[in-house]
Amino acid sequence: FSDSLMREVRKNNIRVCTLMPSTIASDMSIDLKLTDGNPDKVLQPEDFAEWVRDILKMNRRAMIANGSIFSTNP
Repeated sequence: FSDSLMREVRKNNIRVCTLMPSTIASDMSIDLKLTDGNPDKVLQPEDFAEWVRDILKMNRRAMIANGSIFSTNP
């Protein structure tokens, strides 16, 4: 769906980007025991936020259509 939407609206200078993170240390992921939240090993919310910020700062002539981000050593 996002790829089709991106192809349809990019001619109107609208960027659609699909971001796929691995587990991020959040209250929910820790409560569900998906991660222990160890900041030395697991993605933190600020890591994802920094990634989004960097994508938004890209020059308008370029866009990221999709991307994945993973913890280096979970």
